[in-house]
Amino acid sequence: MTKELRHRHFPLQDPPSLVLLVERDLACRLRCAHELLDYGYEVVESESPSEARGVLDGRDDFDVMIADIHPDEAPGGLALVRYAASHHPSMKILVDSDWPGARAEANDVGAGVMPKLRHGGVLAQQMRDLFDEPPVVAPWAGNSCRPGE
Repeated sequence: MTKELRHRHFPLQDPPSLVLLVERDLACRLRCAHELLDYGYEVVESESPSEARGVLDGRDDFDVMIADIHPDEAPGGLALVRYAASHHPSMKILVDSDWPGARAEANDVGAGVMPKLRHGGVLAQQMRDLFDEPPVVAPWAGNSCRPGE
């Protein structure tokens, strides 16, 4: 189910960048969405590559797509990355995966790659790096997507 979040705790941009967050794990998706919101991004959540493709087909206002790619779901996730790169060339793409195949595919389409394991603020820093913006510290923001870390 697609969910759009527009509440901003820490407005850093005007207008804020709009992010399509594709993550199958609900807990991780929520943590990532809240970290992005804490840093001033607007977020549309999607739980699958097929759902995200439908969202992209109907909109052209996304600045960034963060796509989680797992080896067991790689064909759909990689197809989404390729589709996004070819149909939304101005949108930046960040692949969230530790799987080497995803890294190679991301590099082929000019997408950034972020390791799956991350701690507070890493996602936001990756986003700022995409936009060549200076780092910003919001100590309350960010969590690992892996429980217990």
